[in-house]
Amino acid sequence: MYRDREVTRVERWAEHSQDDPLLSFAVAWLSLEPRRYRVALGDMTELTKTLAGNSPSFVSMKRVLTDLRANAKMAGLRLPPRLTIDKDEPGYRQWRAEIRSYQEAANARVKRLAKA
Repeated sequence: MYRDREVTRVERWAEHSQDDPLLSFAVAWLSLEPRRYRVALGDMTELTKTLAGNSPSFVSMKRVLTDLRANAKMAGLRLPPRLTIDKDEPGYRQWRAEIRSYQEAANARVKRLAKA
């Protein structure tokens, strides 16, 4: 499952409900060593089980999307009603292809900068 599916779930949930679907980003520090952490997305109950034994911090995806939209509005940016396209919706394959293309370009840039 792509991580964008969780954002899609939150966006679709918000279209029908005002409460929080309890879908979150979680960051769990795995040790005291720098950069030893795990980031996960999903239902808080599932994340708690998945990250058991660690001390995860949760941020509601609804909170993130709400703040993203508020910040965009303050900056004079107009975001589309939905940021994601669900697997069953028209345009999904094209959208995923555009994301892959962007990822490939970003990876090429990182490699190029690492050589410099």
